[in-house]
Amino acid sequence: MNNFDIFNLPEQYLEDVFESFHDERASTIFVDDYIQEAMKSLESSELHNVEEFVFKFSKLASFFSRLKSATDKLYGDLLLEKYIDQANM
Repeated sequence: MNNFDIFNLPEQYLEDVFESFHDERASTIFVDDYIQEAMKSLESSELHNVEEFVFKFSKLASFFSRLKSATDKLYGDLLLEKYIDQANM
């Protein structure tokens, strides 16, 4: 677990999503496949390492949850502004 870096966990997932983003022929990407891979790395870990992972992941999850909420609001505001501008024309 010493070499286990929580920040590298989503790397392959994000690369696969990026590559398939504009490719309609790309196969469906299942998050659970990437989660299972991460869990295999954690299963052989000691308790204190798993506790550290949970703490770090909790902080990251909070950050990304708030970032998603903020970007959803921004996206909604921009759409609303666009539609109001179109309605005014």
